[in-house]
Amino acid sequence: MHPLSVRDLATITAARIHLADLPPLLGAGELVTRIHFSLDNLQPGSLFCTFQPDNTSAGLQPELSFMQGAAGLLLDDRHVEPWAGRYTLRVSNTHLALRHLAAYLRDQRRFPVIAITPRPNGDRTRHYLETILAPSVSRLHWHPTDFLLADTDSHAIIELTEPITAHASASLLLAGPHILLTGHDDPFLTLHQERHVIHQILESLLPDGTLVFAECLNTCSPPPQKACQALPRNWAEAIDDTDIDVFRIGPSDVADLRITTTHGRADETYLEFDAFSLAVTPGTIGEAVARLTAYAVGRLLGQPPVTLARRLGIQDRPPFRRTAA
Repeated sequence: MHPLSVRDLATITAARIHLADLPPLLGAGELVTRIHFSLDNLQPGSLFCTFQPDNTSAGLQPELSFMQGAAGLLLDDRHVEPWAGRYTLRVSNTHLALRHLAAYLRDQRRFPVIAITPRPNGDRTRHYLETILAPSVSRLHWHPTDFLLADTDSHAIIELTEPITAHASASLLLAGPHILLTGHDDPFLTLHQERHVIHQILESLLPDGTLVFAECLNTCSPPPQKACQALPRNWAEAIDDTDIDVFRIGPSDVADLRITTTHGRADETYLEFDAFSLAVTPGTIGEAVARLTAYAVGRLLGQPPVTLARRLGIQDRPPFRRTAA
């Protein structure tokens, strides 16, 4: 993907370009490399996206962004005079413009992007994801208040290390993950986000993304026999309004990949998937679930199960058979 110019961005977002009387050196051919959604840590030379102001301080954002060195503004259809050497891109609806840009960026990517939300087991999960995707894997820059317009010529993993806000969901929308990994008790899900933020997070997965929900991802002991709680209601209702696939990992009967605990002389925990089962001990459940999660992602990406099992160190064993109660 070639760097986008102001003219390219205007075409993609259906924006009107307004150059200052003393325009940028390259005019509408000026390159756009980074988009910011917050004045915090705004880098000089970036494009600042301002949403429809709902208070006095928000209305001052355009001038403040120019003071901090923004090269241009993407804003709802209102007049803001660009400073010398700067520009503005005026659109009828900022959120709609970002969705158009997100769709364009997703079409340009050669490989899927995988997003991981915060969790204690995240490092191990990322390690196994890198194992199955190597050598074509890279870390894609993601920050809650900005987005780097960079080419992705390999599988990319982004880590969402902070709670998702309205600005952060806009950044995630542009990242356009093909798979979003999250887990039970993850702050990403348990926070009471506003409905429009949840919809924007889910919209980042469209048109063909998958939400992978691992119910026991944070546990370090054998999982319970009963299913963990379902997705929070606000998330479940929002997902029902979309065509997004939800892939479940956990002990529940609805899980696509199961974790099963049996009780006999000694508790035994098994991870069951395809033609494989993996026995784990209480101290290794976190490690095993990380491998299981990576396996699930690999299967969603179309990798052969035998190859995945070998790369993840999973033994080819007959499926575990439950004993009658």
